[in-house]
Amino acid sequence: MPRPLRAALWPVGVTVVGTLAVLAAQLQAHPAAWIVIAVSAVAGAFVPTLLDRMQRRAEIARKQPTEALPPPPSQLLAAGSEVVDFIGRQRELAALRDWLATAADPVRLIWGAGGVGKTRLALKFERQAQADGWTTKHPSDLNLDGLLTSYRDQHTGRLLVIIDYAETRVSLSKLITDVAAHQDGKNAKVLLLARSAGEWWNEAVRSCDGGVRSLLEGPEVVTELEHKVDETTTPQEIIQRAAERFAQQLGKTRPPEIAVLGIPAPRILDLHAAALIGVLNAELLGQKMTVDLRTVMEELLSHERSYWTRSQPTYQISPTTRQTDELMAVACLLGTDTESHARDAFGRAHQELTTSRHLAWYQDLYLSDDRWAGSVQPDRLAEHLVISVLTGKPELQQRSLDNVDAEQARHALTVLGRASTDSEAAQTFLERLMPQVVEVIETLTAPPEVLNSILNAIPYPSVKFAGAYAAVIARLLQQADSDVERARLLDHHSLALAQLGRRGEALTAINEAVRIRRHLATTQPDTFNPDLALALNNQSLWLANLGHREEALTAINKAVNLYRNLTTTQPDTFNPDLALALNNQSLWLANLGHREEALTAINKAVNLYRDLTTIRPYTFNADLALTLNNQSLWLANLGHREEALTAINKAVNLYREATTTPPDTFNPDLARALNNQSVQLANLGHREEALTAINKAVNLYRNLATTQPDTFNPDLALALNNQSLWLANLGHREEALTAINKAVNLYRNLTTTQPDTFNPDLALALNNQSVQLANLGHREEALTAINKAVRIRRHLAAIRPDTFNPDLANSLGALGVQLREVDDHDGAVAADREAIVLYLPLARRWPSVFTEPLQRAIKNTTIDLRALGRTDGEIEHFFADLYREHETPPEPPEG
Repeated sequence: MPRPLRAALWPVGVTVVGTLAVLAAQLQAHPAAWIVIAVSAVAGAFVPTLLDRMQRRAEIARKQPTEALPPPPSQLLAAGSEVVDFIGRQRELAALRDWLATAADPVRLIWGAGGVGKTRLALKFERQAQADGWTTKHPSDLNLDGLLTSYRDQHTGRLLVIIDYAETRVSLSKLITDVAAHQDGKNAKVLLLARSAGEWWNEAVRSCDGGVRSLLEGPEVVTELEHKVDETTTPQEIIQRAAERFAQQLGKTRPPEIAVLGIPAPRILDLHAAALIGVLNAELLGQKMTVDLRTVMEELLSHERSYWTRSQPTYQISPTTRQTDELMAVACLLGTDTESHARDAFGRAHQELTTSRHLAWYQDLYLSDDRWAGSVQPDRLAEHLVISVLTGKPELQQRSLDNVDAEQARHALTVLGRASTDSEAAQTFLERLMPQVVEVIETLTAPPEVLNSILNAIPYPSVKFAGAYAAVIARLLQQADSDVERARLLDHHSLALAQLGRRGEALTAINEAVRIRRHLATTQPDTFNPDLALALNNQSLWLANLGHREEALTAINKAVNLYRNLTTTQPDTFNPDLALALNNQSLWLANLGHREEALTAINKAVNLYRDLTTIRPYTFNADLALTLNNQSLWLANLGHREEALTAINKAVNLYREATTTPPDTFNPDLARALNNQSVQLANLGHREEALTAINKAVNLYRNLATTQPDTFNPDLALALNNQSLWLANLGHREEALTAINKAVNLYRNLTTTQPDTFNPDLALALNNQSVQLANLGHREEALTAINKAVRIRRHLAAIRPDTFNPDLANSLGALGVQLREVDDHDGAVAADREAIVLYLPLARRWPSVFTEPLQRAIKNTTIDLRALGRTDGEIEHFFADLYREHETPPEPPEG
């Protein structure tokens, strides 16, 4: 499925040795000021700008020598400062140098969580490349279109372009295409750094033409940077080496001995932060201490706060601690790239803090080479500051986002988006903040380039960001100037609308995309058939979600056929799309009762994804989990219960791994897999484990439904239905009835607006509700519930017998049980006879699935006939007539 590009910027600093030498003589009398300059100088690449600002800081030191301060503690951790020696990553560096020297492909992507060392690796590699004669560039442009041409006007040699936060940039595919075309990709290269390598990367690859795309699909193109820097260096060694360097920078005689706890696989930034905290705390806590890595950002922030407070008297300002915290948080959220933006951010926090002294104080705290001022560093510390300060302060949140301009909106969404992938606290904060973010977007005036940049800053797919994502797409649709662009945006809009539970609107959007792409493909099939196949795939999803099952199967069959044709010439490019389409095809086949065909389709999808995960596991593991989940269902439907449990166990394990970051992306899939796992466990008699699994699914869905009820209430209802079954199986009858009552109420509400979609689910819940009511002796209520289920399923089976006859037979059997309990044996015989008539052809076609319920219906009918006083001969004659009418007698039931 299409996903939006995301992207962002990071100018990497270049060490400026000359600046230090120039200023050393000026500051010999002020050692503290020398520390300021040494650390700040290596943070930027533009000497005149830094020199001016360093001289300004030196002037402050001369005026107030006793109060001259070292740089903010956080700056010692900034990648560009390079205070701590580079360590490890020799394998990654060797691979990058080989790429520069020999490979024809134009791009490498290094990705990993915030704080694993991506920027330091890029800096080390950059120096090696420069030594080999490469010119390096770090573009800050949001839009990368035309970037190579502008660089080539200035440089004719070999060019390496390094782009941090690549997931937040615009026109990335155009830059890649331009670089690939430049002398076969040998004299121009692009190194991308990002926090993820998911859908934004797939979209960038998809947007390139076929020749370039093939260069981007090898396993060597994308590398996940692991937390461990190498196989031999221990976390303790990293901490002690860092502590030695920090102690030198801060003028300490020796570093303390620092132990850590709290995180089994820490990132290198966490270890460096622990080392810095240990050095800063040594005078207070002594030379031996333990640092908790779980709270290392908050501990570091406390030192940053102390620095803010100590620096303020120099500028004759005295805001309170709370005011300072709020000023810094809003500045980090909205950005201080210009003086006007800084003044605006300060005013949103506290209007009285917008004086020239406050601005000068902030600018001198966070010197920047290419902006009016920088901010708290590293990024993870800034994100922690924003979330911790703004949480629980709705008025400050409102002031922070009211009437922001386009650049402030982009900056805020970039910060919040990054935070959302790394922090549970950020997730909770965003749940409350998102309605305001959507309102900001809906009223924002901005050109398409800025709107696309905002779009790319939004994590997607993400439940919490779906509203913001849909709002940006809606604004872009108003400005779309071509059919190609409009169709692309409609694809994305339909996905976001569906994630918000607005299924009818999602179908309208995708129908229009299909119409446009079908028209485009009539004249340029090679160009637009891939896009048409994609739109048909998504169209089938929304049709099925609204109950249009035959139309959904028609749409997905067309998509599968298009992808099959495309894979004959470009298998590496289109096998992932074919696998996804086959997965969906299996769903609609199963929904229409074509069980063997459904299993055949899903087996093909699983095999394709297995092959793909051997090349790119980080991209395709989640897709493999999805297909394994569905494979387990179709295996169970055909009676292969052990194989079904094996498949769903693999899916659950894959989803558990995928939910680490970002936390809300795969939780819906994990919940779905846990639901299905519980079914397979119960089918094999593992009742306690089934209940454990379904309880986890219910909890996940309940949390998801609190913020997205339209999207997740159907899933919550299904999970509650199954929870009630497993509770009852373990004898918890009252709890079972409570759970199924909740499911029935949810489904009743859903059928008021979408009866075609949710009547089958309501019938299932009513069927199970009748069982739980009967278990507790509520016979009349149980009979009422099962009669409602039978009426709904009889209506559905009249329209689609292949799909709903099994369900109708099941409900008729349950009705027979309830009638028998109130001594209505005539009614029970009628219900069971109708169930037998339905089960006979099903058992002939799928004996492993339907022989048992058929025999149960025969046995119950026999019991009722005997209760009515029929002799054995009369009973035998009853069944003989029935079998004669329906051709073949079944195997007799035991007993």
